[in-house]
Parts: sequence; C-alpha cells; structure tokens
Amino acid sequence: MDGIECLKQVRTNHSNVITIILTQQADMKFYRVLMSMGAQGYLLKSTIEDDFIRDFEKIVFDGESVSGKRDFGINQQKTRFGK
Repeated sequence: MDGIECLKQVRTNHSNVITIILTQQADMKFYRVLMSMGAQGYLLKSTIEDDFIRDFEKIVFDGESVSGKRDFGINQQKTRFGK
C-alpha cells in the first residue's frame, strides 16, 4: 500500500484522524494530490529539526494545515481547518 492508498483508507474509515504525510518527495504534484485528499500536513524528512517540530505542533495542537513548502523553494502557506 502506498501513501495515497493509505490516506484514502484512513480518510474513509477514520475521518477524524489527523493525517500528516512524512516523505522524502519534494514533489508539488504529489503534495497537491495528498493535500486535496484531506491530509492536514505534508512534511519532508529533510526539514530542519526545529522547523519540523514547530510545523508538527501547529498541525496537531493548533489545528493548522501546514506544508513544508519552504523546502519546495516557494513561500509557505498555512490555512486553518475548514476555512
């Protein structure tokens, strides 16, 4: 099962679960697909530890949707769930 299939299963069977993609793929197409499927976060394994922890906490504790877009070389965007 790949990450896309896993996310489909989680969103279908456990829609209240916070889903964070942890990947090595700095691929905007992959990012857009997973975020459009309901992932709340997309974090790259190569993210600096302090940034990773900050972003993880924003997703889990503050309910923000966060991506490590700084790792894609573009500005990071954050949105509140449901907005």
